[in-house]
Amino acid sequence: MRQPGLRGQPIPGRASSRINIMAVQMHSPEISPPEATTARRGITTGVIAGTIGISCCVGPTVAALLGVSSAAYAVDLATDLYDDWGWAFKAAGSAFAVGAVVAARRQAAACSVEKPRLGKFVATVAVTGVGTYAALYGLTTWLGEVSARG
Repeated sequence: MRQPGLRGQPIPGRASSRINIMAVQMHSPEISPPEATTARRGITTGVIAGTIGISCCVGPTVAALLGVSSAAYAVDLATDLYDDWGWAFKAAGSAFAVGAVVAARRQAAACSVEKPRLGKFVATVAVTGVGTYAALYGLTTWLGEVSARG
């Protein structure tokens, strides 16, 4: 005797089990709406861009905090990098942000189903990037002043 549900036979009481599975997959809470994904990507991109922009100061600071270098050397290196190459680090962070925006535009143009709002994405990247840069600049400046006193 054959068991129900094998080889495409319907299970008694479940006339449309395939449709129910597809409905559960489509309405799963794990799948986020495009706005949430765009906001999350914008925040992540902004944090990365801001960190790249200030990495001339963050890198030596992290090295000092990990004990790889002395605090005096880290302050000296960060000051030299910021004075001489700060523009290059800021340009690299800005280039990363612009590249992410261009990639988002291309992805939005390729998607014919629903287009995310790119203006909101650009604003999120800009505000988060500048905020991250300012926060890390303040932190590294404060750590430099604390190490100079001690």
